[in-house]
Amino acid sequence: MRSSLFCFVSKGVSISQKAAAIPMGIFSVILLFWLLQDVFWWAIFSSAFFALVHAFFRDASMHKDEEDKVVMMGEFSEEDAAFLNPVDSELSQV
Repeated sequence: MRSSLFCFVSKGVSISQKAAAIPMGIFSVILLFWLLQDVFWWAIFSSAFFALVHAFFRDASMHKDEEDKVVMMGEFSEEDAAFLNPVDSELSQV
């Protein structure tokens, strides 16, 4: 049995590194899919479960609070943008 960088020879059979790497890569991918399929489904279902539990139990009432809402009316004297300080004729058209 003799091994070199590019070729493996055993009992007169020569296999190149490329010819060995491709089937081993395919075998490794299939084996990893088989080993990790349960982990994938556990991750998907547990994530979906916790997302649904969060959506059901979350308290969104804090987003509906309008007690501290600031009324935006009046003139902004330091700014001269037309949309901030409309003239009275523009207000009557709206």
